[in-house]
Amino acid sequence: MTDNKFGAEFFKKTADEVFGLQAKWVEQSFKAMDEYNTLVKANVKYWADLQADARKLVTDALS
Repeated sequence: MTDNKFGAEFFKKTADEVFGLQAKWVEQSFKAMDEYNTLVKANVKYWADLQADARKLVTDALS
């Protein structure tokens, strides 16, 4: 009977650790996606600004 109790406690402890690791993984995944979105927005802004500057340069050169 004590072996079964030990097994149940071991399983509960292991399951708690697994759930904790899963929660940490989800949290880090969301953080990574937020950082990725920030980089994508910065990249789009960079290219939009670059295109606007190139358009202005061409317009000024043709004037």
